[in-house]
Amino acid sequence: MNTSLAASLKLDQTTSLETALTELKNKAGKKLSVSLERGRVPKVSPQDAVVPEVQTAIDTLNTSLDDLDKTLQDVEKLAPEVKGLVAEVAASRR
Repeated sequence: MNTSLAASLKLDQTTSLETALTELKNKAGKKLSVSLERGRVPKVSPQDAVVPEVQTAIDTLNTSLDDLDKTLQDVEKLAPEVKGLVAEVAASRR
């Protein structure tokens, strides 16, 4: 996530997520708001017009947060399968 965000802000690819978020906040000034979508995914929005670089960074961050949520949902779906595999392996060792 942070490499995409860093790239959109024209920062070095090794920039930490914390630094990239701070840079976004500084460049946007007091124009950012955060809300929760679907009760679990943060969404960053500009409260007013922002320069294209900041809008691109916001879009990149929101896409990354959506992708992360989808990945977490996929992992949650795998939990029963993993438990089943663990039970099978344990049963086969008895």
